[in-house]
Amino acid sequence: MNTPAKTAAPHPVRSNTQRCAAIFLLLIAITWPLTAATYYVDYSGGSNQADGLSPRTAWKHSPGDKNATDKPKAVALVEGDTILFKGGVTYFGEIEIKASGSKENPITWDGNSAGTFGEGRAILDGARTINGWKPVESAEAVLGNPRWKEIMFADLDVDLSSNFDFDGFVLHRDNTVARQAPWQRVFLIDGQKKVLPIAQQPKPKDVFYPDLPEDFYESTHTLADTYPHKIYYEEGTKGNRTAPLISITFGGPNAPVVQPMNGGKISIDLARPTAITEMGFTLFRPASTPAPEHIVLFADDKEIFKAKVDTSTTQLQRFPLPASVEAKKLTFQLLTSDPKA
Repeated sequence: MNTPAKTAAPHPVRSNTQRCAAIFLLLIAITWPLTAATYYVDYSGGSNQADGLSPRTAWKHSPGDKNATDKPKAVALVEGDTILFKGGVTYFGEIEIKASGSKENPITWDGNSAGTFGEGRAILDGARTINGWKPVESAEAVLGNPRWKEIMFADLDVDLSSNFDFDGFVLHRDNTVARQAPWQRVFLIDGQKKVLPIAQQPKPKDVFYPDLPEDFYESTHTLADTYPHKIYYEEGTKGNRTAPLISITFGGPNAPVVQPMNGGKISIDLARPTAITEMGFTLFRPASTPAPEHIVLFADDKEIFKAKVDTSTTQLQRFPLPASVEAKKLTFQLLTSDPKA
């Protein structure tokens, strides 16, 4: 059976009409808007390491929540995106909305209005239940108060990083409202959602300002340092005193400065040997300040991984290690070829 011979043309010839059509299609592809997505948030059962694109892979935190990590922290919302909160679940936290949609394609935060994710409506709540109330042990613990047996106390986990500056606390009256003193951010309510007044003895000097520091007693209850690891600059490295070095473990706008840029090292002595599978960092710097080109991870003083820094992003940059390594000491080193850095 004879078949017609085929020839291959290495450079296909197109007419002008075909070339124009190809260019037109390319322009359409370039100008077409990004596809909107629906992200699912389940505060009780979600994971920030999931993709957030289905009820089964929901995130714990919403984008814009300062406590968000991993995927919801890194996502860049676009026009038409929807953040869908699981119905019947109470979301505890504060969400700052920075992304903007358009009149035609808004960005929507939805509390399960269609009833397709969970049961009923979602609840966004900035409060949380205070557990662990304990009775005081003696009248001396509350400065001789005769009703000491009726007094109870609880420890609160309060983020103090925004109040710490140059080895001291910044009081909210000495700065902006965004840097309120820790006690100014605590409001107690009962089960009926009624605000509980703060009992003070002696009465405040100025009833309009019942939270002045000089009107408070100094508690005999000492706060314990429960952070199990040790963080320190390696010899030959230094930083500023704007924030405590421990803030390098959670980032934020108060992350400490590391100098020199080329060769500066920070180490963490872990409480016990731990398996390390990946490294990550977030870059905080003014636009006019040079950035390191690489960050090197050492485990027990042995170089394990060298990561190239993406200087165009302030999102968390994560790098899986070539192999899991067990170590008790982790060291991060900055590297740059810029002699002026």
